[in-house]
Amino acid sequence: MKNVKSIWKRIPCMLLAFALLSCATIPAPDATPAGALAHMKQVGNPVDPIRNNMLKYMQSVAHSKDPADLEQKRRNLINSVGQAIQTVRAVSPYKGDNRYRESTLELLETMYAILTEDYGRLVDLKKIAEQSYDTMEAYMEARRQANEKLEEAGDDAARVEENFAKDYKINLISKEDELGRKLKLASAAMGHQSDLFLIYFKPYKQEVYLIEALDRNDISGIEQNRESLAEYAREGQSKLASVQPHRGDDSLIRATKALLDFYEYEAEKTAIFVDLALKKDRLERAKRSIDSTDPANRTREQVDSFNKLVNEYNTLVNRANAVNNELNQKRKGLTDQWNNFSDSFLARHVPR
Repeated sequence: MKNVKSIWKRIPCMLLAFALLSCATIPAPDATPAGALAHMKQVGNPVDPIRNNMLKYMQSVAHSKDPADLEQKRRNLINSVGQAIQTVRAVSPYKGDNRYRESTLELLETMYAILTEDYGRLVDLKKIAEQSYDTMEAYMEARRQANEKLEEAGDDAARVEENFAKDYKINLISKEDELGRKLKLASAAMGHQSDLFLIYFKPYKQEVYLIEALDRNDISGIEQNRESLAEYAREGQSKLASVQPHRGDDSLIRATKALLDFYEYEAEKTAIFVDLALKKDRLERAKRSIDSTDPANRTREQVDSFNKLVNEYNTLVNRANAVNNELNQKRKGLTDQWNNFSDSFLARHVPR
């Protein structure tokens, strides 16, 4: 029995993919194991540069703050897939048996198509995703489904590889190498971060709508968005309860919980701005009334009532300003904490 490492079992989910249909043919009766082994190596060896460039790209996502560096790593990844396609395409069928080459080629071509054609579409979607939770959720869901499809495609290619090897009495070695280990760790860490980001993002966007309503002094908008913010914060807390620490690291879970707790607190505290808007409306109506009355005809009761409203309004303004300052400070601190924890989390769990 000949030994060769399995290539597809060493490749984790990448960015996007379509389902892959494998192609199977009957092995030639005069084929020899030694020749089949050489054929497998010819087809499989071009995959290694892809794995290297995939890890470099993920490392850039995790560790680099330079957009140009990230784009260069992405281009290198695309180029390595394109080069692998050209190399595998030039490999001749082994004794008329073309299934291993074709299944590998189909998967590589799928990767290339997604990285070049669909990547641009997804980048555009990512740009608009921050406009609403629904578009962000759609972006994350598209990415999740694509990863699942690529995993299915990889499984299909692995089955063809396994059957090809079995037919020619070649023993596949599926032992994970160091590069595969790093890719697996990076993929898992980024998946954990994405899951928590989506939980945090929904109330985050709702808070933006609340702040916009506050700026417009829109009483009904403030009330509606306060209620939605509290609801989404509680919904996020419920989802967060089922998230497990990543390799014993709960830092992002704690940072996300702190933000969700803050959003629920903010929804409660911003009730004062509804009171302030209502008080302002009463004061403005009272002012119009007193201004329309000749000073000589104003009653003591009317004047005292107006002055009381002015004092109550000023007191409420001071309280509202204090609440606003408190919320701004807490929001900034907790948002900075989440971003710092996220950077530190990736630095710890995405191998360099």
